[in-house]
Amino acid sequence: MNSLLKACGFCFISYFTGMFLDFLLDSTLSLAEGRRNFLRLRKNIVVDYFENCEQKIYAFSPYFKFSRNGSFTIINGEEIISKDFSINYPVSVQFVIEKCSDKSNPDTCEYYTTWKFDDFCALRLMPFFPAFLEAHSPPLTCPFKKGRYVIKDARIDPGLVAPFWGGASNQVLWKQRILLKEKNQLIGCVNLGFRIVDMRIRF
Repeated sequence: MNSLLKACGFCFISYFTGMFLDFLLDSTLSLAEGRRNFLRLRKNIVVDYFENCEQKIYAFSPYFKFSRNGSFTIINGEEIISKDFSINYPVSVQFVIEKCSDKSNPDTCEYYTTWKFDDFCALRLMPFFPAFLEAHSPPLTCPFKKGRYVIKDARIDPGLVAPFWGGASNQVLWKQRILLKEKNQLIGCVNLGFRIVDMRIRF
C-alpha cells in the first residue's frame, strides 16, 4: 500500500512538473513572439507631392516616386539632364520654405526661411545626401553631365531629416520651392510638399 501511494505521489508530482514546464515553455515562446511583433514609434516622411514647377521641363528635371520600407523613405525615379555644365559655373540651389500648420488649409501657410547654397555639391555635407547620390546610375558627379540618371532604392533615414523640421505632426505641411541656377539662369525648379509624422513600425 505504501509503495502504491509513493508511486501515485511520484506520478502526481511528475504530472504537475510537466504541466509547469509546458507553461514556462509556452510563456517563453509567447514572449518571444510578442517581441518580434513589437511596435515602436518612429518618425517618417510622408511626401504629399513632388513636381516640376508649372509642369515645365528644365535642363535639370527630376522625376521621383516615394515609398516606405519600415522606417525608411525610399526614392526611385530618374533625373534628365539635357546639357553639360561647366566647372567654372557651379550650379547654385535655393530652398524657399513655407510652413502650413494645417495641410488642408492653404490660408495657414506662411513663409518660414530660405536656404541657399552656392554650389549644389555642397549638399553632400548634409547627413542624408550621400546615400541619395550613391543610388544614382551612372554616378551623378559635379559638374553635371548631359544624360539620364536612374535612382534605384535610395534609402533616406527620417531620423536624420526630422531634426531640421522641429518634430512630427500629421497636420503640418512643409512646402519647398527648390530652384537650381547657373549664372543666375534657372535650370531647374521643383515644388515639394511633405510632412514629418510618427508611425508605429513593427520590429
